[in-house]
Amino acid sequence: ALLPHEARDHEPTATLDGGADGLDLARQVVAESRDWLRPGGSVLVETTDGQAPVLERWAREHGGEPRTIVDDDLDAAVVTTTYG
Repeated sequence: ALLPHEARDHEPTATLDGGADGLDLARQVVAESRDWLRPGGSVLVETTDGQAPVLERWAREHGGEPRTIVDDDLDAAVVTTTYG
């Protein structure tokens, strides 16, 4: 119910079902990206302001260096995680 209609109507269901807190798929991508990024590479995950701190914590626990970029005009947040 909290998703924008354009996401509900056009995105594959698998990309929208993130588990209880909406971050299951994002956690998987962040945790596994270390294995397929070259040193210094980054993975970017669009999320919400409320979910960003949780995803940042997860990224740190998996050896990443996260930071969140917020664009208030677009009402968007991106967690960028870099692996050394």
